[in-house]
Amino acid sequence: MATVNIGNLTFTHKGDYASGTQYVKNDVVYYSTNGNAYIAKQTTTGNAPTNGTYWSQFAAGSGGIWNAGLSLGSANQVVAVNSSANALEFQNAASGGVVQVKIMTPSNSSPSTTSTSFTDTGFSVSITPTSSSNRVLLYYQSTNQGSGNRTFYTFKREGHPSSNGDLNSILHSNNDGMLSSENINSNGNDMVTMLFIDNPQTTSALTYKFRYRNGNGSQTYLNNGGTFAYFIAMELDGGLF
Repeated sequence: MATVNIGNLTFTHKGDYASGTQYVKNDVVYYSTNGNAYIAKQTTTGNAPTNGTYWSQFAAGSGGIWNAGLSLGSANQVVAVNSSANALEFQNAASGGVVQVKIMTPSNSSPSTTSTSFTDTGFSVSITPTSSSNRVLLYYQSTNQGSGNRTFYTFKREGHPSSNGDLNSILHSNNDGMLSSENINSNGNDMVTMLFIDNPQTTSALTYKFRYRNGNGSQTYLNNGGTFAYFIAMELDGGLF
């Protein structure tokens, strides 16, 4: 009867393959490049597991979709294919896009004022920037009706740890873009469209309010006729600037 060497039937798991490690026959390694496991045919050092002279495939893996040895990336990084297109790695997310959008529930209310000082319209939107290097783009649109007078508009910032108030009165190096706050009315309806890019440099929860005042104390109607008013805040990645 033939004699069987039981030692030849065993294998030793050696973990992730390392090019500087010496392996002997029946050592099994995990190869993160393609996600497969390999068993050594003979003693070898520095020969990749895909070298058929020294290794045989022991088990098919996930093709590199995941490597348990992949170190966890940094906050806000994403998993992507590496430059060699043969494995995954953590990378910084692409910059230059819209991070989040917050929209005020469309309102068909029609506030009015005779005040010559800025007053709240009741229209507001809240947003919490995810990075202090990102900007906030504010967009407002509705209709307006006056009596041949001028009506002025502004955005007010609340919730900032140090800098709050009407943005046209706190413009400084942290704010980008000119705040065009004047609208010349006729006796009919005019479209009010306001854009402003704020650079709050904070991750605190912010509330932006749309405010208005009348130029001479006569009546101004906002969102006249109950058409919908829209107020949008968009966080823009700082890579755009």
